[in-house]
Amino acid sequence: MMNIPKLITRGAEFHGDKTAVVFGEKRFTFREVNERANRLANGLLRLGVKKGDRVASLNRNCHQHIEIVFARHKIGAVEVNLNPRLSAEEIAWQINDSQTEVLFVAAELLGKVRPILSSCKNIRHMIGFSEVSGQEIDYEELMKSGGPEASPELETDLYGEGIGAITYTAGTTGRPKGIVWTRKSVWTVARNLLLDMIPDLSSEDVFLGLQPLYHAVGWFILPCWLRGTTHVIVPEFHNEIILDTVEKEKVTVIKTVPTVLVRLVAHPEIGKRNLQSVRTIIYGASPMPVEPLRQAIRIFGPVFIQNYGQSEAP
Repeated sequence: MMNIPKLITRGAEFHGDKTAVVFGEKRFTFREVNERANRLANGLLRLGVKKGDRVASLNRNCHQHIEIVFARHKIGAVEVNLNPRLSAEEIAWQINDSQTEVLFVAAELLGKVRPILSSCKNIRHMIGFSEVSGQEIDYEELMKSGGPEASPELETDLYGEGIGAITYTAGTTGRPKGIVWTRKSVWTVARNLLLDMIPDLSSEDVFLGLQPLYHAVGWFILPCWLRGTTHVIVPEFHNEIILDTVEKEKVTVIKTVPTVLVRLVAHPEIGKRNLQSVRTIIYGASPMPVEPLRQAIRIFGPVFIQNYGQSEAP
């Protein structure tokens, strides 16, 4: 049960042609996501990426984020997710501090990264989603170079003590601290979410995360996958996008933060929308004002779960 690559493969086998990921007009089945992750993992292996190498991603919410997460698991690479809101200098510092060797970059962020690439001493490959130049490898071309079969089994540490992720916190003075998670920690978070927070999550659910995938909501990727839950991704968290998405996709579970929730319940259109599909809303990361929460309960019903977590103590 500690072998995450096998769990990913099993999820694809169980749920096959069911929709796994929705991003705008794009839809991918469980089988398609797993195949794309296999191709990406094999493409990384062809580049010489091996178990324990740091593979970072710098992107906003997109379907590729899930493929990258799964590909890293499949080859035992260390997950490093960077915040696109950081300055170029801050990004370079975290790349060097984490000893990142491979960097995935969204098209709109390539202009920020190219000037600092020479100062990132460990980077061997930079992979862009589109609009690549001679400095980057094209994401889709890399995927085409890898076969659809499962990658060679490199995740042999069934007790999970190897490094699984490095996540950065700004909760102290000075430079952010790189928090090291073992692979066991990564699996334990997924297990705890399923056992304690959302034990009734199922293949009938549609999950919408209204936070960046590089942050806490990204840890819901694996639980949704294991339960056959459709994962809806939106690039931005504007009220109209949220309301349209909930109605169109019949979202049942939402993960968000109080700031987004407060703004949403104050929107003048919320009373005119069909939001009856929502059965659970999870929020955390900051205090929730009492009156907006009462208003939210009047709108959605008693569906709220408040959670608390720390990068240092997942």
